Amino acid sequence: MRPAAAPPAPPPPASAASLSPMLCPNCGTPRDNNGRFCGVCRYNFETGQSFAPPSASPAPTAEAAAPPPEATVEIAPAVGAPQTAWTVLIDFDPTIDPVATPDISRPRPRLTFPLDLPELLIGRAGAKGHPEIPIEDEGVSSRHAKIIFSAAGDPTLLELGSTNGTRVNGDAATPGLALALKSGDQIVLGRWTRMTIMAK
Repeated sequence: MRPAAAPPAPPPPASAASLSPMLCPNCGTPRDNNGRFCGVCRYNFETGQSFAPPSASPAPTAEAAAPPPEATVEIAPAVGAPQTAWTVLIDFDPTIDPVATPDISRPRPRLTFPLDLPELLIGRAGAKGHPEIPIEDEGVSSRHAKIIFSAAGDPTLLELGSTNGTRVNGDAATPGLALALKSGDQIVLGRWTRMTIMAK
């Protein structure tokens, strides 16, 4: 008589690693609620696009050709402090989004912030990350954009892939691409926020 076949083994239990959130391959930050972008470095989990330069990869072998490199945007690091005294003037302008109705019952005076750091985060006031330039506008993302000074001490604007985007002198800023700024340039973001860059 043949021996009875052994019953199939039960599936292995899920490991702790499979239950933990996905980590960003750029900075190691856990993915937040299956969000599309990393909350720190804006890595795109769906497309694999990164705003940071890719690390060097080994040379391809003769057996298999290397795949074409992914399109990435290289960002020049901030170097030193600005060479000139720069400020940003922030105005509440309800005409920017005429469809929405802002609360105009309380006055919102012009705000002035010094641009005295090599890199300054622009974000919604009260959001995590403590932006150096907080904006009281519900249409502004928590990590909306940055002002980064180049090696020559000139300001540039870096859009961080915000929800509602950013416009500089009427033109949409490309996320991940540093845009040179000059005195008098106007930046519009959120629903009712107009920023003017000024050199003293």
